[in-house]
Amino acid sequence: MDHANAQRFTEVCKRLGLADERVRGIFDDLKERYLEVHRSYHNLLHIDRMLSWLDASADGDDTVELAIWFHAAVYEPLGSHNEAKSAQYFADSLGSFIGGSMGGDVERLILATDPKLVKSGCPTRA
Repeated sequence: MDHANAQRFTEVCKRLGLADERVRGIFDDLKERYLEVHRSYHNLLHIDRMLSWLDASADGDDTVELAIWFHAAVYEPLGSHNEAKSAQYFADSLGSFIGGSMGGDVERLILATDPKLVKSGCPTRA
């Protein structure tokens, strides 16, 4: 696992003008969340694989990268609002520090991972 690490998270945040001390705390919290014992799929290895996919796509989009980092930050196995809670977690921890429409775009991408929306063919929530 060489994609989902503190250095990479810090680099994407630095490109957005965010300070190291705030970023380190957010990364530590995200890592702790993705290492929760009840996660068999939405874990740090899953994030690593998605970041590897992003690298292979040569897209390099910071909006997509942040959505990958945060899309399963909240994972309650029987929960029906994990995506909405993950989007809110992003907004509360990092989104308010990002200028322009990027924060909202990241939130929409996170919400678009909701299985209920994928099944219905709806790409995002209004």
